[in-house]
Amino acid sequence: MIYLSLDAYGIKVLSLSKTLFGQYTSSYFQKKHTTQLLSHGKIVSIDVVASAVKEALTVATPSHIKEKEVCLILPQESFEFARYAVPHDISDAAIKPFIEAKIRAQSDFSLDGVLYDYLLVRQQDESNILFFAQRTDIFTQYYETLNLLGLSIEYLIPDTISYFTLFAKTLRKDKRENILYMFYHEKDSYGYVYDSLGLLKSERYHFDEPIEKTLHTAVTSLSRDHIKLNRLILSGTQSEQIRQDTFTKKVGVWTNPLKKIIPNFYQEYAGLFSFTDKAFPLLDFDVCFGAFIAMCEHTAFSVKSMNKTNGNKIKKNRRIKNPFTLFSAISVRDVVIFFISFVISFILIFSFLSLKDAKNFSLIGQFNRQPSPTPPSIIIPTTTPTPVPLLDKNTFKIKVLNGGGTKGKAGEVRDILLNKGWSEILTGNADNFEYEKTEIQITDEKQDAFITLKKDLDEFVTVEKPISLDSSSSADIILIIGTDFK
Repeated sequence: MIYLSLDAYGIKVLSLSKTLFGQYTSSYFQKKHTTQLLSHGKIVSIDVVASAVKEALTVATPSHIKEKEVCLILPQESFEFARYAVPHDISDAAIKPFIEAKIRAQSDFSLDGVLYDYLLVRQQDESNILFFAQRTDIFTQYYETLNLLGLSIEYLIPDTISYFTLFAKTLRKDKRENILYMFYHEKDSYGYVYDSLGLLKSERYHFDEPIEKTLHTAVTSLSRDHIKLNRLILSGTQSEQIRQDTFTKKVGVWTNPLKKIIPNFYQEYAGLFSFTDKAFPLLDFDVCFGAFIAMCEHTAFSVKSMNKTNGNKIKKNRRIKNPFTLFSAISVRDVVIFFISFVISFILIFSFLSLKDAKNFSLIGQFNRQPSPTPPSIIIPTTTPTPVPLLDKNTFKIKVLNGGGTKGKAGEVRDILLNKGWSEILTGNADNFEYEKTEIQITDEKQDAFITLKKDLDEFVTVEKPISLDSSSSADIILIIGTDFK
């Protein structure tokens, strides 16, 4: 997937290709052009933008980019935006009529000839719809431009959603916060204002040097508009040069550098990247990294599933709960990876079964980089002709969430599962740290994995039965670690 971010004068490209072992080979490129690329969110010249994108693909580091599928990230001004408070118990079926009724009540906007999608964000007893729409004539410009290069737009996402994704996990459940997210660059610093329920104002704020002074002015101005900022999240490689305590004092609001957020909340995603030449400037590519996380958690807007008001069929939208509900989205790449894994697994199983003295083995263990300290988990029967079903652990997506509050516990459990042969595992924090009992949540179609997983964890915890997991989840299994986990 190519994560392509376009701005008035800038272009950023991050290409990620998933390997069979769950890592991503990566290439990247960024450039500030002297010729304007976008004006008010629209392409100034198709030829100029196509040339800029072609250059990015060709000279990317460490190698040129061959991917064809694109997640297109555009500035907020490319979209119409609206935010609506909704009843906390609103059903999926009621959201679309609610949005249409709200839009009809506005005299300055129409749903005719637009692509639109929304996010439903919940916090405690409050819920908000964040509505984003793009005119089809604007989208057609981008489609035709990238089509000239043989690229296909699969996902379309506002930059404000990328940024919100980068700090959503830091939000407190018990407190409403106002947050200014700022990308700090000596020649082009800008930011957006959010609260705990998402984007608060669609306006992009620009900041000049000296940055502390202009930021302080913005903080004061927002305060006059009854928006008292609780946090300033600072990104961009320029932010690494600030001293947090003195910067906080000068701007008048607590400063939270993104470089400290990522290791604590998003390290499992950053750790998937593989670069061969030098350290990846992640803070400069925050908008692409945020889109990548949104894709992993399936909150990015799929062009194919966007509501189209020009007569095409309307498909189901995604929604976010505290802060995200994960929706499955299987790409062509995932299918290819699954097929290759299946073929390799079949060949290995056939080869092992053909050995005379073979009594037991662990298939996934052959691929695991860490030695397994436990006996093999699959046994070939010698006294009965009834075959034992084989579970290919490589086909399961697992999320391990820390629900007990012990620091590093999710990573510890991930290592246990890796040693047991499970391979595709992400870690994170649960919605709270008050889980006394460990929970195993599994989608209905993957329930056959429970016995194997339960057996692999028997020496650490006892889980009597699984909890049903919604099939729309991006993970097949969610393991929430309680305080009972040894």
